[in-house]
Amino acid sequence: MVTVKNVSKKYKKVQALTDINFSISNHQIVGLVGPNGAGKSTLMRIISGINNPTSGEIILHAESEPSGIRISTVFDFNGLYPQLTAKENLYFFWKLKNPQIYNCEKLIDQVLKDMQLIDWKDSMTRVFSKGMLRKLTIARAIITHPDLLILDEPFDGLDIESHRFVIDFLKNWVSEGTRSILFASHNMSDVEDFCSKLIMINEGKIVMEKQILDLKEEGYKYLKIRLMQLRNVSDIKRALSEFHVEITAGSEKNEIHIYSQEAQIPKIVKKLCLEDFEIEEVVKECSNVEDAYIKTLGGIS
Repeated sequence: MVTVKNVSKKYKKVQALTDINFSISNHQIVGLVGPNGAGKSTLMRIISGINNPTSGEIILHAESEPSGIRISTVFDFNGLYPQLTAKENLYFFWKLKNPQIYNCEKLIDQVLKDMQLIDWKDSMTRVFSKGMLRKLTIARAIITHPDLLILDEPFDGLDIESHRFVIDFLKNWVSEGTRSILFASHNMSDVEDFCSKLIMINEGKIVMEKQILDLKEEGYKYLKIRLMQLRNVSDIKRALSEFHVEITAGSEKNEIHIYSQEAQIPKIVKKLCLEDFEIEEVVKECSNVEDAYIKTLGGIS
């Protein structure tokens, strides 16, 4: 779908990108993360065709269109016209991309329905909430059936329910046809939940490229156990004294964290049951995207 090959970008004396190489496959959601000023926006603007690289190339290819692919973007600004209705905003953008096709009423209605905005289609966007504007911006991006959707902090302003809805919608959307998504965010939980592949960039260079599942399976951290009833940590320590493990109270009620070797988990759980600790839930906590970010770059900015 997309191949980024030896891409570098220099602005006068500033080297924004240096020898960037990666690919995005069909149905893949790639998370692009890094601190402010790392080069994420520059890279996305080059892939979308807004800017040109100083050297290297972006190879765009699709089975349906060997000459190239369709790209839509959602950047950190909406770019909507407040004096137009939701329907008129989508129609205007559609006509820019498809000047010879006039009958798009059903398509516009369907996209607005998909994004839960159909009841607002005749309302001017100046009355829309921040979350509604974000959903309309996403609707505008997908109405032209892009092969590659580039998203830069697309969930900003969405409430919890809309945030979950949009993530689920886009996961389903990208699974159809020849579609893929490049997603940039500072929210590591979103990257972990939404993406299948992680690309970490710092000072214009890729410092990590890894499948999310591989990253999560790399490191066992601790055992999280939720008990049916509140028990003192000291009681649990006595019951597990033979294992020589560190035990702390968790953040939730009746929750404990046991820092043990991974091989000890079955024996620890069995011991607690034998000691009449009623267990509601057992979770093996492993490394996540935020852990990898902090370990690689030292923090989140």
